[in-house]
Amino acid sequence: MSGPTAPRGAEMTVKYINQELGGIDGHPLELRTCFTSTSEEQGQTCGQKMANDNDVSVIAMGAVAIGDQSLVSTVAGDKPMVYSVSIGAADAKNSNGYVLYGDAVRVSGPFGTFAKQVLKAKSVAVVWPEIPGINEASAAIVDGAKGNGLSVKSVSWSPNATDLVGPLTAAGGRSADAIITNPDPKGCVNLSKALTSLSVKTPIVSEPLCLNATVAKALGDLPPWYYGIATSLATDTSDPASVAFMKIATKYGLAKEGASDVWIANAFGVTLTIAQWMNKIGADKITPEAIAAQAKAFKGPMVYGAPTVTCGKYPEAPAICNDQTKFFKYEGKGEFTPVSGWVRPPA
Repeated sequence: MSGPTAPRGAEMTVKYINQELGGIDGHPLELRTCFTSTSEEQGQTCGQKMANDNDVSVIAMGAVAIGDQSLVSTVAGDKPMVYSVSIGAADAKNSNGYVLYGDAVRVSGPFGTFAKQVLKAKSVAVVWPEIPGINEASAAIVDGAKGNGLSVKSVSWSPNATDLVGPLTAAGGRSADAIITNPDPKGCVNLSKALTSLSVKTPIVSEPLCLNATVAKALGDLPPWYYGIATSLATDTSDPASVAFMKIATKYGLAKEGASDVWIANAFGVTLTIAQWMNKIGADKITPEAIAAQAKAFKGPMVYGAPTVTCGKYPEAPAICNDQTKFFKYEGKGEFTPVSGWVRPPA
């Protein structure tokens, strides 16, 4: 599994499965890890390591932005790759991939639906930094808003820009019924300052990259915006899975990190789901082919995620299994209030 904190969530979940759930059909579940961080070649190394290990029947994926192309091509469909939220460009087209919480493009379409149905907006301003990955997700936000019949003005800014008053103004942020944004953490800070400078009172709806400790430190707290997320939140006590996760995270010493880092909880959900498939197969019959068959047949509900899962819904992105997003309002001091159910993009 890749990603800086996803392995910690997976390790915790494996301990929980082995110590409290009887392992896999009475046998201990084993976890092998590999990391990519700085180069595409690391993806090839991890791919070779996992593909050549006969004891590895399935590859669980965290947040892989660097090395995903070489990782996917090296595994070459020989073993199923099960993702939480996908952020790599190659992931969606993986013929033996299963992105259980969806990718940045497909879970961005619902932002327009939320703006129309919940905020009752008729016009939106969409703003974002020009960064690969963010560009594609932001285009999906624009398409989702237009697909809901909203009037849309969209403006991107240079990733090195610090004064965002101009992009906000050009996008009609002062007059729109809602502002939808998809910034990186630095952009979150600069956007919040620009909104304060312009005295904008319009509702702000943001992608979850702003839910970051560096943002809270720079501003004194997270921006008091609406946030759309492809999973539940650990602090959402209305979701029984979140309550269960926090109990387990507390018992295994990850409560603080688990409450603030979505990748730990996402790894929890993915690892539990894979264990569920393995138990259905039986410990002595687990193979990559058997895991892939379980993944293809899986319809949910997804632990910590959407109640329904549909892998293969999008022909151009066969690995994507979810296009639903849930929205929360940040109330300050770490408190979030759910303000919607699971929202889909326009039909």
